[in-house]
Amino acid sequence: MKNLYFVITLSAFTALCVFGGVAWLIAENQIKQAKEATSQAAVVAGKKETDATVADMERRLKRDLAEAGQRLAITRTLGVTQQIIRAITVYTLDNDTLPAVDGWHQAVRDHEKHVRKLIRESTYYTDAEKKRSLADPPISFTDAWGNPYRMIHRKSPGSIDYDIVSNGPDGEEDTTDDIFSRGNFTPDD
Repeated sequence: MKNLYFVITLSAFTALCVFGGVAWLIAENQIKQAKEATSQAAVVAGKKETDATVADMERRLKRDLAEAGQRLAITRTLGVTQQIIRAITVYTLDNDTLPAVDGWHQAVRDHEKHVRKLIRESTYYTDAEKKRSLADPPISFTDAWGNPYRMIHRKSPGSIDYDIVSNGPDGEEDTTDDIFSRGNFTPDD
């Protein structure tokens, strides 16, 4: 059952990435349509657009598209941090321990390979389910800006809270644009 949860979360992340890509295409299409509608409205109104007006409109459209791209990068990064939290949750369920801060990338990567092997060898899943689950991309350990994710542990009585953190668009640690997801591990006594 633990492995089924991992398969479902991998598929959910793939859906998030596809949705993000579709959102990007929709945004580009809406900008293109707005530009065409503005040009048509100007002709209908009998106004002749000047080069300066067109250039200003193009600058605004490019700015809007860049902002949409930044929002998409943030959304994808948040999705990956949540995917990593889910993978660590499955890891802790199977190993009853939290990966070390220094070696968590490799621990999660190794465990993901192990789960994929279990899926391939399983008689529980149909061939279509196996194919869909194994087609999901492996977990990325770098954010949308090419920086590695960090893991931070905070111990509290009886449990450990941990964050998977992206430094965000500015690439600097501990700034207001950092993106993170939080998990919790409570060891069995």
